[in-house]
Amino acid sequence: PDVEGLSFHERGTHRQFQMINNKSSSTVTYTYLVQGLAPGSYTIPQITVKASGSTIKTDPISCTVTDSNPPASSSRNLTSTDSPENQGNMDNIAFIRLIPAKKEGYIGEIIPTRIEAFFNRGARARITSLPAVKGEGVLVDPLEEEPQQRIETLNGTGYNVVSWDTALTGIKEGTYELKMELNATIQVQTKQKRRLPPGFDDDFFQDRIFNDFFTQYENQPLKVVGKPMTMKIHDLPAEGKPDNFTGAVGSFSFELEASPKSIGPGDPITLKMSVKGTGNFDNVKAPTLTSEEGLKSYSPSSEFIKSKGPHSGEKIFEQAVVVTDSGPLN
Repeated sequence: PDVEGLSFHERGTHRQFQMINNKSSSTVTYTYLVQGLAPGSYTIPQITVKASGSTIKTDPISCTVTDSNPPASSSRNLTSTDSPENQGNMDNIAFIRLIPAKKEGYIGEIIPTRIEAFFNRGARARITSLPAVKGEGVLVDPLEEEPQQRIETLNGTGYNVVSWDTALTGIKEGTYELKMELNATIQVQTKQKRRLPPGFDDDFFQDRIFNDFFTQYENQPLKVVGKPMTMKIHDLPAEGKPDNFTGAVGSFSFELEASPKSIGPGDPITLKMSVKGTGNFDNVKAPTLTSEEGLKSYSPSSEFIKSKGPHSGEKIFEQAVVVTDSGPLN
C-alpha cells in the first residue's frame, strides 16, 4: 500500500506445500519491513488477495511512529571530542562509531558492518538503548540485545567497549549521510556548598576523603552521537540482468535433484532445489521451470538453514510435479 509517512520493503517469501490423502494445500507468506519516516499515527489499510475465485481482505493495522530523540533539555549531545561538565579533565567520556566493510555498495547488497561504543573506564555509565542508525537509503539488520564486550586503551585512556556485528543493505540509489546515536545515563558528582565554623578550615577538613562525605551523585541522560559517515548506493547494472531477476545479490551456487527418475503418467516427482552461499537470501525466490509442458506443478516449500551468520547458509526449495504425458522430460 501507499501510506504517506511509511515505507514498505519486501524481505522475502516463504511457501509451504502439503499433500495428505491426495489432497493438497499450500501457504504463501510474504514478509515486509515497515519503516517509519516521520513521527505520527498511521493506518495500514486492508490488503486484498484473490484466491480460488474468492476475494479475501485483511484487517487494517494501526501503528504509531515515535520520535527517537528525547527533548534537548533532558539529555546531553556528546561526540568523540566533547566532555561533560563536572568531570574534571576526563576527555572523550563516550563515543560511538559505525564501521562498514566498505562505503559503497549496490541496491540489495549485504554489507557487513560493526558498531562500537566506547565509554571511559573512569565514568559511571549505563546503556539504556540499542544504537540507532540515522539516515535514509539503507536498512540495518536487527541488533542483538547482548553485545560483545572488551577493554581497550586509546591514546593512553582506558575504555569499556561494547560492540554489535550487523549488516547494512542499500534500498535505493544515492549518496546518504549516516549517523549513529546511543542513549545512556551517567553518574555526575554534585557537591553542596557548605560553610565551616572558624577553626575548621585546616587541611584535614579540606581533605578529599572528608569531602567525599558531602559528595552526592545523580544520574543524567547522556546521548552519544557519532560522527556522520557517507554511504554511496549504486543501482544494479542493467546489462546482463535476467528477465526474472528478483533482487538477490550475493555469491550463490545452485543444485537440483529429482526423485524418482523413472515414473508413469500421473505419478509425482519431487524436485529438491538448493541455493547455497552468502548474500540477500530474503530475495532468493524459488527457481521456476522453463517449460511446464506435460507437467502439473505445485507451489514449492522453502527452508533456510543458517550457517555462520544471518546472510550465509542454504535455502532449500521442494516442489511437487505431476507428469501428465509419457516420454522423457528435461
